[in-house]
Order: sequence, then C-alpha cells, then structure tokens
Amino acid sequence: MDPDEYVQANGQAKFQEYLAHAEETPTAFRLNFLKQGLNLANQSELLHYVEAALREVAKVTDPVERDLYIQQLAKDYHLNPATLTGQVQELAATAAPRPSYPENAPRQPRQVGTRRYQSTPSTTTTAPSTQAPPLLGKVELAQQRLLREMFHNPAVRSHVGAIENFHFVDRPYQLLDAAAKEQLQRTGADEVDVAQLMGELTDAKLRTIVGQIEQRVVPQAAVDETVDDCLAVLVDVAPIEQQIREKTAALQEAAALNDQQLITKLTIELIDLRRQEQKMKTEDVN
Repeated sequence: MDPDEYVQANGQAKFQEYLAHAEETPTAFRLNFLKQGLNLANQSELLHYVEAALREVAKVTDPVERDLYIQQLAKDYHLNPATLTGQVQELAATAAPRPSYPENAPRQPRQVGTRRYQSTPSTTTTAPSTQAPPLLGKVELAQQRLLREMFHNPAVRSHVGAIENFHFVDRPYQLLDAAAKEQLQRTGADEVDVAQLMGELTDAKLRTIVGQIEQRVVPQAAVDETVDDCLAVLVDVAPIEQQIREKTAALQEAAALNDQQLITKLTIELIDLRRQEQKMKTEDVN
C-alpha cells in the first residue's frame, strides 16, 4: 500500500503511529517481503522461503545483526539456530567478489582452450532447492538457461546484446529480461540481485519462473556451449514466430475480402507453422 491508501484504510492516527514505531531495517523488510504469496504451512514453500531468507541474512556484515535474524528465523519456524548459522556462514564464504568485465566487449570467435564467458560463484545464486526444477520444452529451457547466465555474467549480457534484433520468445521472459536490465541500470551492479528482483515483481508466476531460472546452474566448463546452444534454439524459433504473425495478419485481410482460395492457402500454411512451433516447444531436452 502507498501512504494515501494506508491512511484511507486505517486513518491518520494509525499512520502516524506506524511512522513512529514501525521502522524496519532493509534486511527485515526483505525478509518480510519474501513471505508474500507463499503458504508457509506448506513444507516445500517454507523451505523455499528459508533458503531465500538465509541468502539475505548472509549479506549482513554485522555479526550481532546477523545473529538476531538467525535467532528470529529459528524461533518463528522451530529450526536449529546452529544449523542456520552454519548455512549462513557457508553462503557468506562463497559470496566472493566477481571479476570486472568490459560491458561492451566485442564478440570473439571461440578458440580451443579459451573461455569467452568466465563464470564465478554468484553473490545472489539461489541455494540448491529440495525440489528439482520442472521438465520444460526446448524453447523455455533455453530461455531459462540463457537468462540465468545473463543475470550473473556481464560478458554474456554483452554478447547477447550484440545480436541484432534478439529477443526472448515468450512474454514472461521478455518481462524478466527487461526488469533485470532496469535493475542493473539503476544499481550499476555487475549482476542481478535476484532476491531484490523477486521482491520487486508483483506477478507470482514471474517470481516462480525466477526461482526456476536460479536452479539452472551450468558448470563453468560448459558455459560457452550452453549459451551458444540456447541462442541457436531461440534464433531458430524467432523467424517462425514472425511468420506466424505475418500469416495471421494476411489471413485476417483475406477473410475481410472473403477470398476463400487465399483463406484456404493461408490456413494450411499457418497450420504448418504452428506445427513447427509446437514441435520445438514440446520437444523434451531435459
């Protein structure tokens, strides 16, 4: 709620009381925000929340403040504080600074024994989930894997940005790509703060997709090949999408003119294109 909505719903006095007594630290706000949309009575969703919360706590440098959050999580969800402390220490230890990359690095051909995209442990990588990510078709899997590398690797973002007219095929991934770029531009960071991104998303479906994306971890040795494979899939799909849009528009014009011969021809062509599209989207490559 914005302040005006809060005043209308609760009154001016309640708002003044909130301002005086309800101030939260940024970390406390994030921890509360991460709960939204989750059913914490469900064990799977509770584990997902605790994992996300521990990643936030691991970013806190003050040991007293960090211990306060750990003790609160342990009390609220009947967990062992020593276990939580160990997990936070592991997360903090792996959150090493990332090397600098030139944002506008030119695309270079791959050479044997060299790596174009050096992948290092991410400061915002989601901890391993107790559930495996869902099986997806070729196109959606390619979008998730490519977006994860783009979230955490400036060189991959530069490489993809150099591809003329590149875009993600499905609307949710287009929205996530735009949201990630907006955050990076606003913060000037080298990689996307995934917890912050999830907190800023109002669509529960998009937050679920971000959680899936963060599980698509690729070994460093396979980053180059994975990025190239994902791009090949998406670049192959894009022309089909464009042809479908063009044929659909032409079919509408033919219907307006009541040109039955052209309608039949375009319908057959459109069915064939839809079949190609569906084949690519449903082929399982997991």
